[in-house]
Amino acid sequence: MRLILLDSPKEVRGNFYPMAFSHPLWELRCGFTSLGQKLVDKVGASDVAYFVADYMADSYRAKAESAGSPVNDSSILDGDDLLVVDPRLKAESFDIAANVPSEVGLDEQGSLLYARITKDDLTRLPTDEIGKFITEAKKKLPNVRSALPRWRYIWDLVLVNAEQLTADFAAAGQYGIEGTLEQPNAIRGSKKDVYIAPGAIVHPMVVIDAEHGPVYIDEDAQIHPFSRIEGPCYIGKKTILLGAKCLK
Repeated sequence: MRLILLDSPKEVRGNFYPMAFSHPLWELRCGFTSLGQKLVDKVGASDVAYFVADYMADSYRAKAESAGSPVNDSSILDGDDLLVVDPRLKAESFDIAANVPSEVGLDEQGSLLYARITKDDLTRLPTDEIGKFITEAKKKLPNVRSALPRWRYIWDLVLVNAEQLTADFAAAGQYGIEGTLEQPNAIRGSKKDVYIAPGAIVHPMVVIDAEHGPVYIDEDAQIHPFSRIEGPCYIGKKTILLGAKCLK
């Protein structure tokens, strides 16, 4: 089965401006990972393709196709069972069985949230352009009104970010020091709420405060002196903090 992430309509994307001006919605991040990565992980897909607004297609293609994922390529609409997903859907609540008949899930306004389309049903649909493909899928395949939880505004991501960081830390199941933690340093709270990944370097005079939430410092990050990190917090791969204050 091929997973296709289809960026939301313009009127929906406006609820996520300014962050969504130059990024598809699935690039927005909540917790450790992006909304798109959460959906990919939930579905368990290894074959992923993307459809974005035309104005950002060239720039996004340069990024995604280097990782082997096609962008705005209608040829991928044929040849395999498809799961087309709008990135507004919350991954933790998204459960669509792989081997079920075709169906199209719609929101209250009739916009597509997801479409599960079998390879056999693809013969009934035009596959030369994504807009026509979705329009005909809604006409010819069974429709369901979907009540699946979804992101509605950019501030939704901000408001639950701390909670999501804590959940992602627990899901990762890692704690302890695998990188370099130089002395002197201060770790407040439980050391089971701190993880320093291999290759990460925490310089002297850094405070890691996990009293109110976990702190995850990912691979090859560099935390320079006089930085303070308060949990819940995730420091991404190869990040460099120079005397930074990362406060909840």
